[in-house]
Amino acid sequence: MTTVAHIYILTNHADPGVVKVGRTTDCARRLREHNAQSSTVGEWIQRWSAEVPEDKVKQAERDALNALSRWGVPGRREQFKVGLETAKREVAAALHEWCEEGRKEKERVEREAALEAQREEERKKRERLEKAARERQKAEAKRRAIAARNKARAELKQKLVDEQKPTVNAREPSSEERRWAAKGAGLLTLFAVMPLAAIIVVVFQYDDPTHPWLILGGVALVSFVTLMMAVLSQKNLRRHRLEIAKQKVRDGLADAGFPVASTSQ
Repeated sequence: MTTVAHIYILTNHADPGVVKVGRTTDCARRLREHNAQSSTVGEWIQRWSAEVPEDKVKQAERDALNALSRWGVPGRREQFKVGLETAKREVAAALHEWCEEGRKEKERVEREAALEAQREEERKKRERLEKAARERQKAEAKRRAIAARNKARAELKQKLVDEQKPTVNAREPSSEERRWAAKGAGLLTLFAVMPLAAIIVVVFQYDDPTHPWLILGGVALVSFVTLMMAVLSQKNLRRHRLEIAKQKVRDGLADAGFPVASTSQ
């Protein structure tokens, strides 16, 4: 028949906050021995004990002491500055191999650790989801801002173009435009009058048949040159008006804050 031993925990009212852990086969006898020592101040009281096989008691004591080592009192191998409930949980968990209470404590600790790990994983997952949602919101806000800016730019361009159309048609012509218009009108008038004058001269002034053809040829050449100059004058007039309209559009865009490429004159 296997005999049993005990791992015990003692406390002393003279030294609160300190527990003493040890092993014995007779708890009552061992408690009397502790209190009979001359160095003992106060009275040791047994607060907890667990049964372990006698042949495993030394290993069980090592495991119990190791479980509380972080709270060890310097110079006192079996004493620890830790609360009683904490000491009971730690020692019981260390003795889970032989102690039913220790197995339950270990299972409880493992459950708490698993729950804590699960909560940590859920927290990380929640943070990832929140971060992804923030990124999506940021991207959507940026897309909307770009779309709104492009729409405003297009509307402003269209407004400026619409405003320039009646302005170009109804504005007072500049001195440059008046000069080109007058030159074109004069050349067209000259183009219309010269052939008529040549015909009158030929009919009423010359009897020699060779002279009329020379005069008519010269008049035709002058008329062609005049016509070309009139066409070029009107073309320059239209180009000048188009440049004025473009410049007003560029000025409007620049006043609105849109980047406008500079044009070489």
